[in-house]
Amino acid sequence: MISPSHRWRPNSLDEHSRRIVRAIVVGAIMVFAIAWMWAPRTVSSSESIWFSPRSTIGAAEFDYQRATHQGGRHSSNRSLLSIQEGWSVGGFPVDSYHIVKKGRNTRVAFNGVAMTVNLLANAILFVGGIFFTYVESPRETIFTTLRPRDQKRSRVLIGLAVTTGLLVPIATQHFRTCDRLNREAYQAREAGVIRSVNHPFMSQMPTWFQSAWTHIHRLEVYAAVQNSTAKQSWSRGQQLNPIDFSAYPALQTVGLIGPLDDTDFSEIAKRPLLHSLTFYRVKNIESAQKIIREAPLLDTLEIHMARRRSHRGPDEWDSYDDMEFYGRGWDYQMPDGRDWHDDSTETEGDSDETFDAAFAKGEFDLTHLHDLRVLKLGHVPESAIDLAQIIETSPNLQEFDWQIAGEMEDSFIISGMPILKTLSLSSTRVRTEPTRVVLEDLPNLHSVYLPRTQEFDLTLSDLPLLTSFEARAFFSMDDDDGIDSMPFVHALTIKNAPSLLSVDITTSELLRWEIDNCVSMRRLSVSKEQPPISWEEMREGSYDPSDDTPTVKSLAPLWDWLSQRQGVNSLRLVNLNIRGVDFSRFQNLPYLKSVWLDGCNATIKQLEAVAKLPSMRELHAPNFQLSEKAIQRLLAANSQWETLKVDWSSLRNIEIRNQPLLRSAMGNRELVANSIQLENLPRLRDHLFTRTGIHQLNLANVGQLQGIFISGRIPKTADISGVSALEHFCVAISEFKPEHLETLKKCENLQTLCLPNCVVPESLFEQFPKWKKLSTVDLKLLRIQKENGDIVPLSDEHVVSLAKIKNLSRVNLDRTAISGRSIQLLARCEDLQAISVRGCRLRPGDLDPLAESRVLTELNVTARMKVPEQIQDIVVRGGPNDDPDDMSTFDMSWNSIFIGEPKAKERLRTRRAEALGPPPAGREPRGPFSRRGPMRRNAPTP
Repeated sequence: MISPSHRWRPNSLDEHSRRIVRAIVVGAIMVFAIAWMWAPRTVSSSESIWFSPRSTIGAAEFDYQRATHQGGRHSSNRSLLSIQEGWSVGGFPVDSYHIVKKGRNTRVAFNGVAMTVNLLANAILFVGGIFFTYVESPRETIFTTLRPRDQKRSRVLIGLAVTTGLLVPIATQHFRTCDRLNREAYQAREAGVIRSVNHPFMSQMPTWFQSAWTHIHRLEVYAAVQNSTAKQSWSRGQQLNPIDFSAYPALQTVGLIGPLDDTDFSEIAKRPLLHSLTFYRVKNIESAQKIIREAPLLDTLEIHMARRRSHRGPDEWDSYDDMEFYGRGWDYQMPDGRDWHDDSTETEGDSDETFDAAFAKGEFDLTHLHDLRVLKLGHVPESAIDLAQIIETSPNLQEFDWQIAGEMEDSFIISGMPILKTLSLSSTRVRTEPTRVVLEDLPNLHSVYLPRTQEFDLTLSDLPLLTSFEARAFFSMDDDDGIDSMPFVHALTIKNAPSLLSVDITTSELLRWEIDNCVSMRRLSVSKEQPPISWEEMREGSYDPSDDTPTVKSLAPLWDWLSQRQGVNSLRLVNLNIRGVDFSRFQNLPYLKSVWLDGCNATIKQLEAVAKLPSMRELHAPNFQLSEKAIQRLLAANSQWETLKVDWSSLRNIEIRNQPLLRSAMGNRELVANSIQLENLPRLRDHLFTRTGIHQLNLANVGQLQGIFISGRIPKTADISGVSALEHFCVAISEFKPEHLETLKKCENLQTLCLPNCVVPESLFEQFPKWKKLSTVDLKLLRIQKENGDIVPLSDEHVVSLAKIKNLSRVNLDRTAISGRSIQLLARCEDLQAISVRGCRLRPGDLDPLAESRVLTELNVTARMKVPEQIQDIVVRGGPNDDPDDMSTFDMSWNSIFIGEPKAKERLRTRRAEALGPPPAGREPRGPFSRRGPMRRNAPTP
């Protein structure tokens, strides 16, 4: 047995061994720490901050994310040295290498000077850390090296001093070079700069120190011609210095403005991380092809050819030069008054034929771009692109956008591209004959965009992910295309598209309509127009279906297809003459729920046939004016209506009963009905608007009705007890019965209460503070009936209840008996924005409390009423000839009630007289909606 005195203890080691063990442990820790600091850090594009052309270099900062994070998402299964998709940087203490990973390609770029700085700094840190950990007395070792007596100088300390002497000038030069390059790029005004900072405290460091962590990776546009007089005028007379592209190792995206005739940009193509290249205003195909040939690893390529003079301004700059790159806008006019797109300077030497002939002298060769993912061609002629070659040599293409200069060719056949997701086709000229487009065997294609001004013969087959095909609102290369959503189709075949949800087309005559194996198709929209010629000859709403022959024959394939059993649940017909269409044939559409008829002419029998379809719930025909009997026939044909939108505005008697699912009928249209009877409509969410008073009003079990607006009297026998979710109640010149008040007490969501020229019970004012959402009150010329039967005008004692409304924002007290006491009470409302006191007998000084309001934006007074000087800019004065009955702050219409716009048509806003001169120092000019001063504007609401 071993005695305790002979057990091994750490103290039994000699001093030398203990120092070696300590140095090894510290060295291992430092190796892991330095390796972690050298690991690549992924730059999250979702949090990047881009510089605008007029921003400053020190205006923003950006934080790196570790390689284990990407876009804010933590990936715990990633190793320390794993490379994430996108752009990563690495190195310590400064960034010395960049890695860009896109798909299967990973590219690396090194900065030699930065790498030297890092190696020297890491050597000093590693060797110095181990050395001072090993030695027993670091202070004595340093002192001995500086002033040796009997001991030798430390060679390690001398080596560290020499290494530090080399590091300081190299690092200083590196920081200065980075600062100079960043400033030059900023001064060129075409650089898209991203600033990357490792730690938040670096934002407080000087710019020259941060420059080593600032990387220019994107030049949005760069002018190829530096000595152009036009370019100098666009840059406001400043001479732009050329950029040395070799000095930016992180450069990944470059956009060049042509022409590219005499300038050598081969250095751009040699950038190791370059993956996106854009050309603007290219005139010579061969000059752009030289640059493309040197960049075989491009991921995105955009080519925008120069346009003819008819597409350019008087300074011979096309629309791509107008992207705010050099400071002009679309509304720019020349000094002689000519507009930006004025073509008066066009000469015969620059005709369309001469310009297009220059395009035909070359062809783009993209066969070496095997990794190309996005290809966009703007104003590129058909002769310059071999479509079959692109399909064969670009298997990774995901987005293809081509605007053809001139007319489209006879046919486009695209097939066998396994990754293609988006396809866009357009042209600058309209072809008179239909263009045949065949898309087959594209398993990932989900979007197809076609031009609105061309007629197509479409064949879509084996497209499992296609969800819709439509005309693009704005093509990415063509700023002159119009806005529309439906392509013009002459013939259509769709097979094996299980993800297709909607088909929206415009046509004049269908020669073929075949849709098979589209199990997800739910929406169909067909619009009838004449064949397009050009955008200039097409006018919105120029088509009249009554002037056209019936579509029974011209769209016969469509009607035959609908007569079969289909899964469509929404059908929209626009500008079609459908009088000869037999809707009873559509009984085989078991899921058809919604029918839209816009600009069509149909009979009541056809609408009845639509109403009797098995699943019909919604009919949208807002322009159909039907008689009362026709409306009753539609209601009787279907008791499950959810939406029945027809033209109700001309009906004198509106009667809807027993429609438990009806949500919308009248909408927000003004009615002229004398009698309105709504019973058992628990889901109706409409607003009732009438132009005049009504004789009969019966609202029973209409719990979701949103608003009642009656511009006149309501009968004393009116029954409104069936409303509980009412938000707006407005009537005029009526006697408000206690029964009406009991109904309104149940409306907890009441927001607007307008009772101009009405007689109300006094108990109404006890209810005002209980409506938590009430914000708009109109009590002009209000008369109050007391319990003893006396009728008195609204006075100060009643305003006390108004002032207790929490959210009161607009109030009208015209021609009431209020005094300055009421103004004092209302001025305490925190959210009061508008008040009208026309016709009130107020004395000078009664309106002074309103000057302290911070949110008041409108004050309606009579012409001679005295208003405090502080709020003169928000005053609306009534004219001497104003109709007293027409001076309500709130117009009884949809726009004024819900937008909050006062009615006064001939109002005059008082402004500061010019004779008073400029405002005092420290006070900004007062506008129509400003407050007393800048400090008052920003002051919080008490």
